[in-house]
Order: sequence, then structure tokens, then C-alpha cells
Amino acid sequence: MAGSAIWSHKLRSFLTLLGIIFGVAVVILVVTIVEGFNRYVDEKVADLKERYRQGKVGDVEVKKKLSAALNNFLDPIRERRAALERNPRIKRGEAGACRAQRWRRASAICRPTNPRTTR
Repeated sequence: MAGSAIWSHKLRSFLTLLGIIFGVAVVILVVTIVEGFNRYVDEKVADLKERYRQGKVGDVEVKKKLSAALNNFLDPIRERRAALERNPRIKRGEAGACRAQRWRRASAICRPTNPRTTR
């Protein structure tokens, strides 16, 4: 029964399989990025921790190095946000309006074929 349902809805089955594959790939990618960042931080922090325990580095230097490491990690994110904010087509509050407009357009297309479409 399940096999016949899958076979009779080939496109839906293919798209579901594709979604699962992409979802798993994204999860693996995110975990890999986080692990890489954790290793990078662990290496930097381990060196600082050891030098701090030996009295070779002070609080101020530790704070500066940790701040620099965090800023190095966040700089690409900040640059991307600044680029998006400079885009004249994207303004604060427009995202919700754009979604509502796309929803109305999609509903108008779907309504003739699906009477349960609302809004």
C-alpha cells in the first residue's frame, strides 16, 4: 500500500526525498561549521588559559585576544548585514509587506483550483 502511494505520486515523493537530503546536508554543514569554530576557539583559549595560569599573560591581554577572536568571527556577518541595509530595495518593515503581497498573489492563483485557500 505504501509503495503504491509513493509510486503513484512520483513528483511529491521526489520532492520530499530532495527536501530530506537538503535538510540533512544543511544540518551536517551547520554542525561542521560549529565544530570548526569550536576547535579554533579551543586552540586560542587553551593557549591563553595555559599562559594565564603560568602568570605570563594578564586579564587585559586575555580580554583583548578573546574580543579580537570574537570580532574576527562576527565581521563577515556584520559586513553582510551592512550590505543588506545599504540596499535601497530593502527597508525596515518592508519584509512583512512583501510577504503579504506574495501571499495575496499566490492565493489569487490558487483560489480557482483550491477553494479552501483563505485570505
